[in-house]
Amino acid sequence: MRYLFKTKEFGLTLSGFYLLRSGFSYKELKHDEVQEVKITRGTITKHPIRTTLFGLLFILVSVIFSINVLNIDKFFYLEGQSYKVAWGIISIVGFLLALGIASLIMVFKRQPIITVITLNGSKEVFSLKEVITSNKLEEFKKLIKQLFKGRCACEI
Repeated sequence: MRYLFKTKEFGLTLSGFYLLRSGFSYKELKHDEVQEVKITRGTITKHPIRTTLFGLLFILVSVIFSINVLNIDKFFYLEGQSYKVAWGIISIVGFLLALGIASLIMVFKRQPIITVITLNGSKEVFSLKEVITSNKLEEFKKLIKQLFKGRCACEI
């Protein structure tokens, strides 16, 4: 397939958007199916509220787990094999904490994105980081404006 513009996540042709995984198209959004295209700064998640809630939940669980399970003054006086259990618990708490922080960073980090809204209401969000690092943002915006006349909003 000959793309007018291609990134790791999507390809753009005269017929529409092609969503890509490992360079292969798995879904096509034709131009007549697209209601609106927005180029803005935002989050790369489709559901930022849900991701924020999961991040806060992971952090809360890790804090509660560490307070209830790891009694700090007893932790350093363990004998026998029980210190292995304690380090296992610490690693679980650390993993949950890291997962929660990563979720919040993903939500609150603003980066250039393109949002494609279809006529049936579904929304696809793609990062434009690759486009910006290759210094082709202006070329990409021109192409989007030509292909989606009147349905494109470029805010960056």
